[in-house]
Order: sequence, then C-alpha cells, then structure tokens
Amino acid sequence: MADRLILLHGWLGDPGDFEGLQRHLPEMTGLSLPGHGKRVLDARATTESVLEGLAEDIERVADTGSYVLGGYSMGGRAAAWLTATGRLSPQALVLIAASPGLPTRSRRDERRAVDEVRAQQLRDQEFTKFLDRWYRLPLFADLRHGEDFEATLQRRLQRDPQQCARALELLSVGNQPDLTEHDFEREVLYIAGLQDRKYADLATGWKNVRAELIPGAGHAVHLQRPDEVAARIREMESLK
Repeated sequence: MADRLILLHGWLGDPGDFEGLQRHLPEMTGLSLPGHGKRVLDARATTESVLEGLAEDIERVADTGSYVLGGYSMGGRAAAWLTATGRLSPQALVLIAASPGLPTRSRRDERRAVDEVRAQQLRDQEFTKFLDRWYRLPLFADLRHGEDFEATLQRRLQRDPQQCARALELLSVGNQPDLTEHDFEREVLYIAGLQDRKYADLATGWKNVRAELIPGAGHAVHLQRPDEVAARIREMESLK
C-alpha cells in the first residue's frame, strides 16, 4: 500500500481544487504546477527544466515513501509524462481527464501553435476577461453553471497570468510525446466525466489503463463529483 497520494492540479488551477477529494482521501497531498505556486518560471526555463523541477517537488513531498501520483488535465499529463520518461517511479497513476498526447508531429505542431497564441492572449488581455472567455468554452459548460463556480473563479484570479502563460507554452500537449501505447507497467486509473465526450473517448485508447466514467459530470469531474471520484481512487489496489 502506498504511503501517499500526490495530485497535480490543472492549468490555471491550484491545490484547493482537490479539497473535495481530500475529505475522503486523507493521505492525499495537492501539489502546485510550475508557474502556479512557488516554483517561478523565468525566461531561461525550458520544458526539460520544468519537468525536472516538478519531479524534485514531487520527490520532496513523497519524502522517500511510496506514493501514487496523478492529476487533473495538465497535471495528469505531467504525471504520466514524468513516469513514462523514467523521471519518477510511483506505484500507480491516477489520470483525471488527461490527454495521452497527440499521435503525429503535425498535430503536435498545430497544438503548440494554438497554445502559444492562447498564452499571448493571456499576457495581453485583462485576466478577468480571459477567464470569462476560457470558462465559456463548451468543455466547461457544466462547471460554469455549477453552484461552486464563483468560488473556483475567485481562486483562479489569485494566479499570475504571466506565469500561467509561460507554463502553458512549456507544458503544452504539443511538447509531450504520445503516450497512448506506452506500457506503464503499473496500475493506471483514468477518470473522466461521462458528459465529457472527448476525454471519455480518450479513455478507451490508452494501453493497459482502467477507465472509470462518472455520470452527470463534464471535464471538471473532480470539482463536480468529488465523492464519486474519491470512491474510484479508493478502490485502487495500490491504496488498499
């Protein structure tokens, strides 16, 4: 049994996004992505240096103990990325609405270009207006109309938009290898909202990954249905 569960939040998020999960998973620690907490990204930062720094942060929290690693969206991608490239060796992975990557170089190039444009918009626009546009995306329709959305939005406003822009550029899915066929050789749980069709469908494509789809939830499934997400995580062999 793992001593600890370490989860990374998504882009623009913070560890407070996991408060609902932590009520049921006391061994859980939420950890900030680079550019979202204490680890500042400067002009010299590269994708490799960001991943190395994040691995150091995770190992510090793990404190030589055994752990399950995971995260939501960008955080889940980072967890899988670090594990697949051998930087970390968790007992298991929990991937919440996280992409396995893109299968071709052309698609990765296209996505990197999209994220660079989005990062520049974040730098140029008033932050409140950017967030309003971001959460009007169909991906977040369920979250936006939920009763806790305003509290989530207030936490987002505490972020530094310049740092978040840099994090998006460096940790873009366009920079990530395609992990769909990677054999993680460990327990991997993938969780997505059933109404989040894009990510629910992605779950079926991962090699040796157990998928759990949560009814009545969209992309931000951990915010909408924390009790059910926690229950699925609690069932993992690595946490029993």
